[in-house]
Amino acid sequence: SKVTREVMAAFLVRAFSYDDAGGGGLFTDTAGSIFANDIDKLATAGVTKGCNPPDNTEFCPTDLVKRDQMASFLARALGLPPIVPPDPDAWPGCTTQSSIPETECGALVALYDATSGDQWTQRAGWLSDPDPCTWSGVTCSAGSVTRLDLNGNELSGSIPTELGNLPNLIGLWLSFNELSGSIPAELGGLADLTFLGLDSNQLSGSIPTELGNLTNLIGLWLSFNELSGSIPTELGNLANLQDMVLWDNQLSGPIPTELGSLTNLTSLGLSGNQLSDSIPTELGNLTNLTLLYLHSNQLSGSIPVELGNLTNLTLLYLHSNQLSGSIPAELGNLTNLTGLYADGNLLSGSIPATLGSLTNLTGLNLSGNQLSGSIPATLGSLTNLTGLNLSENQLSGPIPATLGSLTNLTGLNLSENQLSGSIPATLGSLTNLTRLFLSDNQLSGPVSVTLLQLDGTLQYLYFFGQTGCLTASTTELATWLMSLDANWNDGC
Repeated sequence: SKVTREVMAAFLVRAFSYDDAGGGGLFTDTAGSIFANDIDKLATAGVTKGCNPPDNTEFCPTDLVKRDQMASFLARALGLPPIVPPDPDAWPGCTTQSSIPETECGALVALYDATSGDQWTQRAGWLSDPDPCTWSGVTCSAGSVTRLDLNGNELSGSIPTELGNLPNLIGLWLSFNELSGSIPAELGGLADLTFLGLDSNQLSGSIPTELGNLTNLIGLWLSFNELSGSIPTELGNLANLQDMVLWDNQLSGPIPTELGSLTNLTSLGLSGNQLSDSIPTELGNLTNLTLLYLHSNQLSGSIPVELGNLTNLTLLYLHSNQLSGSIPAELGNLTNLTGLYADGNLLSGSIPATLGSLTNLTGLNLSGNQLSGSIPATLGSLTNLTGLNLSENQLSGPIPATLGSLTNLTGLNLSENQLSGSIPATLGSLTNLTRLFLSDNQLSGPVSVTLLQLDGTLQYLYFFGQTGCLTASTTELATWLMSLDANWNDGC
């Protein structure tokens, strides 16, 4: 016979031993049913909700049980989870696409999963479009992934080893993200890779020696991370490399001599680490270098004369190390140099007159060393200089009058030396000067009124701390000097 809803309630109450009627009277239409108590027990157990949604104040006890109602009763009674129909827009998986090999597709999915892909700023197509070659940042050619550019895309987490399954990858750019963990050694198997950019993340651990297998690499950018350990000697195998940028990490140990084999290098950035020992003479073989950044390390020993071979160099940063010995005269061969910074070392001896050949220099800083002797008059040939800092040395003798030819100077700092004689009148020609620091020397004699030509431009003037006596020939000059440095003549 057919089964009504009230009979079904009785069946289920007995089958599942429901005994809580919840106070009774849960529905308005069950008072006359002999199964009213069973119906209340079924409702209290959450197996039924009523028959007149959304109010559900009635149970319809005498209605016949339909197949869909039977299914609902049993699903609730058995605690079965609801069946969610498949999303027609959901990613169908790598097995259903044919644009690239399944292993390459899997590598992309692994990257998405490992780096919180749902939080990326640019993720169009990822795990939604059935063709991975249309995904944001992915470039394919001839049925394979060739480029992956996700710079500045808020990737977080670690780089998955599965990226080693992209054998035809030419460019991998994951810079300016929040990636952590180590660099996978598997990246060393990407034989076609020409560009590897992992800079500006939070990567740690050592640089994998396997990266030395990437013989087609042109650019290697690993700066602004937390990488430690030594620079692998195997990087000397990257004969096609043009840019090696490893600055601002925690790398230690010596600079490998093998880097001297990278004759195609145009930029070498190793600054901001904990590198020690001497600068390899072999770096003098890198004649295509335009940028050499070795500053802010713990390098010691002398500056190799071989650096004078780097005639294409435009910037040479050696400051904030522990370099000693004299400045090689051969640096005067670097006529394309625009910046030479060797401050904050232990350099001694005299300033080579050959530096006067560096007529493209805009910045020269040799401060904070132990340099002695006189300031070469040849420095007056550096007419493109905007900044000259020779302070905190042991320089002696007069200030060369030729410095008055440096009319592009905005800053001149010769303080904390042993300079003597008078202040050259020619310094009044430096009408672009905003900072003139000559304090803590042995200067004396009258200050030329020509310095008044700097009025209006000069913002800072320090003449204090002389062992000699400086004087002013006019009241106007004395007043002006006093307005800039109240102790300008404290040696008198």
